[in-house]
Amino acid sequence: MIPEGARSLINLHLNNARLTESDSYAEEALASATAMLGYALAVNHLTPGEYSNELILVQLVRAQRRNAANAPRS
Repeated sequence: MIPEGARSLINLHLNNARLTESDSYAEEALASATAMLGYALAVNHLTPGEYSNELILVQLVRAQRRNAANAPRS
């Protein structure tokens, strides 16, 4: 299990990536979250299956950003 403080920081990075208008900042935030998840896997805070699930969340944030960018503006 990822320690609570680390989980909060990962969630903050994911939320910042989801909400920012800057693509470069979003990618930095997602890279940070991914690195933290890799560390959690390396120190056995996550199982390989849990790690895969967490990476899917990162992919979902990227997909949300693409969808928002392609949405028609009114």
